[in-house]
Amino acid sequence: TMSTNRFTTPELTGRTVYCRDGDKLGTVEGVLEDETGMPRYLEITSGWFGTRRHAVPLDGLMLRDDGDDLTIPYTKDEMKNAPTLDERDEMTYEHERH
Repeated sequence: TMSTNRFTTPELTGRTVYCRDGDKLGTVEGVLEDETGMPRYLEITSGWFGTRRHAVPLDGLMLRDDGDDLTIPYTKDEMKNAPTLDERDEMTYEHERH
């Protein structure tokens, strides 16, 4: 697995992100950290169905050949079916409340 430590948050913000099958997903808004301060997820906004916010694990993140854009190891269909960040926040909240 690739080390994500070589990516710093400012370097990732604003980059264009592509799915594994070549479809453009959107733009990196920021990096989400876990309780220990380790970066774990990219926050990506896409223009599908209005604006959606996706949390994508940093694992498997790759630089594209041009060295600027990023590729995630998921297809567009997988991302379409994944919960968005807003939905995930609600799910987590619901889960913790019960």
